[in-house]
Amino acid sequence: MWFFRRVLDDRESHAGKLVNDWWPMLNGGVHISTCCNRDCICLVLDDIRLLFHGPGIDPLGGRYHGLSGIDLIIRQLNHERRSHPRLRLEIVLPAPGISPDTVAHVEQSLASYCEAQAGQLRQKLHDIWLEARRALLTGSIFLAVCLLLSSVIDETCPFSPFLNRLFSESFLIVGWVAMWRPIELSLYEWWPFRHELRVYERIGKMPLSIMAAPDPTSSVILAL
Repeated sequence: MWFFRRVLDDRESHAGKLVNDWWPMLNGGVHISTCCNRDCICLVLDDIRLLFHGPGIDPLGGRYHGLSGIDLIIRQLNHERRSHPRLRLEIVLPAPGISPDTVAHVEQSLASYCEAQAGQLRQKLHDIWLEARRALLTGSIFLAVCLLLSSVIDETCPFSPFLNRLFSESFLIVGWVAMWRPIELSLYEWWPFRHELRVYERIGKMPLSIMAAPDPTSSVILAL
């Protein structure tokens, strides 16, 4: 059974602005949902462990995706057209799952996770640039040999005019095709990994706050 909760900003709180959004949630099921206003991403979790581990897909139980909280945060940031330097993260948890050290523990875990992922992406970028240099060297040598053979055929004309043109231009085409891989690595291959690296670095630096979820029968939650 579905119900909706409207997020309203408390004028006396430090948020300082009204936010209207709807969060769908399955009654009695595991759910993860996000909403983003101008400077805040609000993540609703049934369990803090769902921040890093997805709940698993169970259509009969009302769970239609296995994305974790961090996956939804990344998706939200990828959909943003502009970067908000003061963007913060708010996590809503059931009150029994919140302890005095929850914020510090989650903040440290999130920063460590993001740094580990960023380290893997930096290594991937390093490997791409290393492969690009090697491919560029190999492709350049092969292109030089093809250009040389094309020039030899043009100058010596060992075959009929048709065959001379066929072989000469074939060597040119093959030589430039061999350069596609180093060009692809240098211009396009590294962009997705660089973007993902920036996203993880951004998440790791976000200010974090944790709020207790209200009574499920309530239709209003105050964003603190």
